[in-house]
Amino acid sequence: SLVAPLGAVSLVTNVIIAPLLNDEKISLFDVGGIVLIIAGCVVVVVFSGIVQQDYRLCVLIQLLKAKPTVLYLCLIFVLILAIYIFLWTVERGVTHYLQEHHQLGDSDTLTIVHTHESLPNPNPPATWFQKTTRTLLQNPLLIFDRYVCPISPSSRHVQYGLPLAYASLGSLMATLTTLFAKSLVNLLSVSIFDHDNQFTSFITWGILLVTAFTAASQVYWINQGLQRYDALLQVPVFYVVWTVFDIIGGGVYFNEFKLFTTVKYILFAVGVAIIFSGVGLLSNRLKRS
Repeated sequence: SLVAPLGAVSLVTNVIIAPLLNDEKISLFDVGGIVLIIAGCVVVVVFSGIVQQDYRLCVLIQLLKAKPTVLYLCLIFVLILAIYIFLWTVERGVTHYLQEHHQLGDSDTLTIVHTHESLPNPNPPATWFQKTTRTLLQNPLLIFDRYVCPISPSSRHVQYGLPLAYASLGSLMATLTTLFAKSLVNLLSVSIFDHDNQFTSFITWGILLVTAFTAASQVYWINQGLQRYDALLQVPVFYVVWTVFDIIGGGVYFNEFKLFTTVKYILFAVGVAIIFSGVGLLSNRLKRS
């Protein structure tokens, strides 16, 4: 929860540098959105309970087995899967739309197809099992490709859904990275300063591998979003989603909410509302892009 506010530095830096490097323009809505996001995140963090403590592996395992933690991790995994399926479906739908219009309007494509069919095929046709196996190895979702409807590039799913989905997917991966990285840091701290080696169990190495995988996935999806869409939208949305889920994850996994009072809960909710108000202002970039 203490690490999350540091992401505000990237927002301020992005607003200053992005227009210079990418010839992008910012408006009063963008500045107002950034200010609201930073203010909301400050309120959320100030009124969140922070418990400074190093946990041994046995304690982390018990925390991981707790029902709230299991439900929280399941929610994260379901959201990641749902967003990935959404991205794949929309992008495949756009591909089908472009292919249909290209085939209907381009006679050269039909000529190439007929010429190819007239040539002898030295290889026997693939069986259904071979085609299915090849498809599953490439991408398991390709077996549903025939059921994807064409989607126009000007549809709301493309203009609004895809930019937000890329930023959200990267932020959810970052949430898992932060959660498991903090566990890893705790184990390292106990091993080094308390001279109690916590790396004798395969579970510790599993935490290390999960941290490395989610960190690499986070970087990949962030870069995918930045390559396709406006950095002044991707970075704030990423930061907002990551901050909210990171603080909630810290409260659920490390019991940082146990010191909450009624006033803190109310102010925490107010901070989240301020954050989403900033996102609402930044969404104007979608209409202008």
